[in-house]
Amino acid sequence: MRWLHLYIGKINSGSYIEYLKEKNALDVRTCLDIGSDMGIFVNDLNLLGIDAEGIESDQNRVNSAVSPKIKYATFGLDYSDDKKYDLISLPQVIYFLGDIIPLLTKLKSMLNPNGFIFIVSVSPESSNIHMSKYPNHKLYSKKEYSEICSKVGLKLIDYTDYKSNIGTAFNDGKILSII
Repeated sequence: MRWLHLYIGKINSGSYIEYLKEKNALDVRTCLDIGSDMGIFVNDLNLLGIDAEGIESDQNRVNSAVSPKIKYATFGLDYSDDKKYDLISLPQVIYFLGDIIPLLTKLKSMLNPNGFIFIVSVSPESSNIHMSKYPNHKLYSKKEYSEICSKVGLKLIDYTDYKSNIGTAFNDGKILSII
């Protein structure tokens, strides 16, 4: 199954990089990727000349990482890192971290003055995830993210309702979604 994780990771990494390029948001020197999985996004950013590193809470993923810049760690309010970043990315992990107001405040303190946070998450408008399966998860609308950013002192630059077309990568599109 490692090949499947690598394959999906490469598709996702390419989507993230294309999005950041389209938004002129890839002119960064440093990146912390939280929830790095096997480190494909980190590896791809390093290939672009960005000093990217990541943390992953699953030791098995860290052991299988394609990038040596992935370390075993869990992000939370007690996470300690003296380094400042131009970009902090959270691909599909924001809903695992609990109350996001103190977490975004923590992330903001880890940014360089012109840095930004890149959150990849399912939106409540486009999700086919039945939240009853995930009682501790919260999906945030554009309005909610705007309000949260205002409370934390961040500016919401973009909220794109994007559905990955990952299903077309399998069985000529016969799989419509992967949950």
